[in-house]
Amino acid sequence: MEEKKNNNWFIKVMGAIAMVYLLLPSNNASPDAYDYACSAKYGVDLFHPHHLLFNGFFHLEYKILGSIFPSIDVLKMMQATNALFALATLVIAYKALKMICSTVKSQNLIFFCASTFGMLRFATDGETYIIPLFFCLLATLFFVKGIQKENPTFAFWSGLSFAVACLFHQTALFWGIGLWIGYMIDRRKISLTLFTLASLTIPVVYMLLMPRSEDGHLLPDLFRFMTDYYHSDSAEIQFGWTNIILTPINLFRTIYQVHGNIPVILKGNYGHIVICVIAMIIAIFFLGFCLYSLVADRRMGTHFSMPDLKVIEISHIIAFTLSLLFAFFSHGNAEFMVMLPLCAAFFLHAFIEEESILYGFALSAFLWNVSTAIVPSHQLNYYNEEAIVEHIHNHPQATYLLREKNSVGNKYFYRFGVQPQANLVRADREKSVADLRRENLTNPDMEIYTDVISRPTPLSRGTMLNKDKISCKKIEEALPIPCAMGDYSLDLITFNE
Repeated sequence: MEEKKNNNWFIKVMGAIAMVYLLLPSNNASPDAYDYACSAKYGVDLFHPHHLLFNGFFHLEYKILGSIFPSIDVLKMMQATNALFALATLVIAYKALKMICSTVKSQNLIFFCASTFGMLRFATDGETYIIPLFFCLLATLFFVKGIQKENPTFAFWSGLSFAVACLFHQTALFWGIGLWIGYMIDRRKISLTLFTLASLTIPVVYMLLMPRSEDGHLLPDLFRFMTDYYHSDSAEIQFGWTNIILTPINLFRTIYQVHGNIPVILKGNYGHIVICVIAMIIAIFFLGFCLYSLVADRRMGTHFSMPDLKVIEISHIIAFTLSLLFAFFSHGNAEFMVMLPLCAAFFLHAFIEEESILYGFALSAFLWNVSTAIVPSHQLNYYNEEAIVEHIHNHPQATYLLREKNSVGNKYFYRFGVQPQANLVRADREKSVADLRRENLTNPDMEIYTDVISRPTPLSRGTMLNKDKISCKKIEEALPIPCAMGDYSLDLITFNE
């Protein structure tokens, strides 16, 4: 009877999670999501080394579904696909967790992971991180089965699942390394060999899809292609104060949304302000209650214990640590932390004695993240960059100095199918500003527009890392832009002497 009751509440909880994932796609998709949608829609840049199969997969999906539904929106298609993969990921994780801990503990862990901001955010957007996470969990499921049933055949399927995950995004590499080391620790030579052989699918697929150079140096070209992302401006792997500050902040944000836009949303732009505030209060209450119950028992023996860790737990601790270190050296990038909660579930279960504490944290995270992030992002248009896109289309000879140049450029390409003729420049690039200054001197009639002067800038990782470096004088307001973050304008400018 008790088990049936637990299953009933879990089905209801997962139904609520499914409704959020499927029915509340983001209306403020990330610049990268628009970039991938452009690739899927127009068949360009289909095999990017950092996420080799992602764009091609969605291009194929678009071709198939587009032949049935000609008016299908590619970005919404990608968001729906990510939502379905996110739900499938939770199902796979639940099946694997039930093999190593109690049903109730597995259900609470899944509810918690499903409610984290990282999962909610990427399940409702068109980003790259959900599909590889699905295959990482599939690799873990085969890993657990192979360890428990002592059947090395599962190691091959685990390695193949890991390979597919890595082909969808290279950050899955650390998950596979953790499983690979697990086989070493457990001294399963046949399993290790089969896992390794299956993992060789990764270089084989890269070799098939890589562009060929004229000199025919296969191995150097393969290495250069596989590591192409780390030679680009997008890769910022370095050590500094931003790593130290942003890593713990974004690790917390992987669980609970914390962003400078929350106070702005609560100022009156959000239509369901009362419901939002009530949900936040309840979320804070549950979080406080959980934290109090932990602190009240000084020994914390009621909730936690020091277990005898086995190979399954150790391998996922390794995967978790490597993934966190990679995020740390990438300026604490929250995008590289999305897999951490589900990875942690496979060793945290061993430390948790009292399952009910997880339910409190999960409910708190669900209420907080849905009310402060998912529902507002679905209902509101934060910056209305579509207005800038329209202005750029009508002024092809102008130059635009933009705070979010990539976002605007990707939205333009997604809408019109071509790159903008106008010159778009990131406002945080000193060199580009100097170039514009020279261009303006040689061509005083060139129109230069910017959104930097009045665009709202709530505190975020981006505003902490990027600083606008322009010295200009506003000539006139060219375009008022109403949006949820506060109205701003696109301004015609000249540079100060």
